[in-house]
Amino acid sequence: MSENKKNSNAKNDSFPKPSHLVGKMEMEAIPKKQPYERALGTLTKKIFFRQVEPGMKLPTERQLANDLDVDRTSLRVALKQLESMKVLDIRQGGGIYVRDYQKHAGIEFVSTLFEILEMEGSLDQIDQYLMDEIWEFWIEFLPDVIKLAVNRYTMRDLKTLMDILEEELTCLADRDRVIDLEVRSQDHLADVANNLFVLLLMNTSRPLRRRMVGLLIHALDEDTIRAHIRIKQDLVYEAMRTGDLSAVPELYRHALQNMRQRVRQSMFQR
Repeated sequence: MSENKKNSNAKNDSFPKPSHLVGKMEMEAIPKKQPYERALGTLTKKIFFRQVEPGMKLPTERQLANDLDVDRTSLRVALKQLESMKVLDIRQGGGIYVRDYQKHAGIEFVSTLFEILEMEGSLDQIDQYLMDEIWEFWIEFLPDVIKLAVNRYTMRDLKTLMDILEEELTCLADRDRVIDLEVRSQDHLADVANNLFVLLLMNTSRPLRRRMVGLLIHALDEDTIRAHIRIKQDLVYEAMRTGDLSAVPELYRHALQNMRQRVRQSMFQR
């Protein structure tokens, strides 16, 4: 991850007092959240945004529970969940250490982060650098799924995809519905590709993909979304007309690259 995303308040390895590592881990009052969810939310954000660095030793359970204003049982639930995501190393009698999530964690960790930010209404914490990485992911990932689907599609598959795109155009004012349909179109392509590992990856990543798509859709105006859907429709129409989809993956990659450039110009204005 870019150094630009690291929090300027991140501490170094020195740790003269437990609470000095993260300071007082202040929690905003989030209604309807269980104590372990509050602890999980704060720790997840601290780890992801590098407010605690890989290799750092966290305060004791007692100190952490006090800092997070939760009971120790709830704290342990949160810690175990983070340990299972491989972002913490809990050593019996030796303390709790932060692991480098970029080297050890899976997509579950990022999905958990997005879910927490979404529940808190604080998705604006996802800065332009991470947004650009999301675009980079789509540009590389989706055309490759299409490339697999090209070898196995039927005309009925193309019609299903076209129906999804048509529905997207009718509900542009309902961004949540557009997001659902976009994810549905991705899942449809994976079904057509019928590759076991693609299917399993798409199943595992569905909650994360929905949140990633949501970030992108909400960053675009209605005219831009409409134009992008029209481009996809044109590609499908041409494939239906000629029966040749071989050029579609790279044409769609090019369309995504153009979209990314437009968004970059908007995000990185001085």
